[in-house]
Amino acid sequence: MWRIRLAMGLAFFLTGVVLAVFAGLDGRLWGAGGFLVAGVAGSATVILWESYIDPMFWLAPILGAALTIFSVLDVFTSSHAINSKEIAAQDDFVSLLIHLEVNGSPMSAQERALAAKAFKVCSLQTSYDQLEFVGSAQKAIYLGSTLTLVDGINSAMAGERPLRCLDYYRELRKTQAPLFARMEQRHSWLLEDLSTDAQ
Repeated sequence: MWRIRLAMGLAFFLTGVVLAVFAGLDGRLWGAGGFLVAGVAGSATVILWESYIDPMFWLAPILGAALTIFSVLDVFTSSHAINSKEIAAQDDFVSLLIHLEVNGSPMSAQERALAAKAFKVCSLQTSYDQLEFVGSAQKAIYLGSTLTLVDGINSAMAGERPLRCLDYYRELRKTQAPLFARMEQRHSWLLEDLSTDAQ
């Protein structure tokens, strides 16, 4: 029985480490910390079960509080819903798409179709991001260590994420860079992202 518990505890810990690595590579350092804590908490729960369920056991509330803090900080530092510079760039991109549609532009039929898709996605992007923010915040507050790891595994296995508003800007820019010169003057960080992606 002890070996089974030890193996399960090790599995919890290694799962937390692997998810932390993925989160760190994605630039979510607070999320990485949260997954590490979740891995340690899950491991401790299995291995130290008798002590862990004791209300006087000091490790359980500390790990629980740490997990909540890391998870909440991850939501507030990685959410698109409160990224003001991204929201401003999306608004300018939508305005540019409307201008191109109304006044015409030197785009091919394929580029026009891409611009139409971009407008649909960008029109809903803010609402989608806000809903995702609320859902992520609730998870950060209410999920324990085990469900945090399960949710992390589910997210990691979800495959490619759907294209976001500014992903369409990057696609259109490949063939129509001059159209975005003024927008990029206002949002120079977009060019920094492009140079990072190219490396």
